[in-house]
Amino acid sequence: MTMTLQEISDRMEINNLSPSQTVAVTLTNRTDAPFTGTLAVAAPAMLTATVDKTDVSLAPEEKLTVNVTAEVAQKGVAGEQKVVLSLLRPDGSVENSREITVDYLANRGKLVVKPSY
Repeated sequence: MTMTLQEISDRMEINNLSPSQTVAVTLTNRTDAPFTGTLAVAAPAMLTATVDKTDVSLAPEEKLTVNVTAEVAQKGVAGEQKVVLSLLRPDGSVENSREITVDYLANRGKLVVKPSY
């Protein structure tokens, strides 16, 4: 089973003025057997992370896209935080996991200027 992010990078950016961001994550069953399990999400105390679908049931080569949202739960010092997605088998063991880096910018923002030629 594989998990791939549908964003350009494995990063999210949030700050106190824009305190949440959502990214799409695609789960793909790359095995020869059906998979049934649960998608769990874990975040550090300063963040709240949620997924819009936790029950996963996929036939071989089937895909499922879910939305993962990270939100500021407690303001703090700017820095990198990690949100961990884990695909769990019915017995609770981990089939696959993936980290998403969340850049928490606190009271700052980020502006990306692309050159025009």
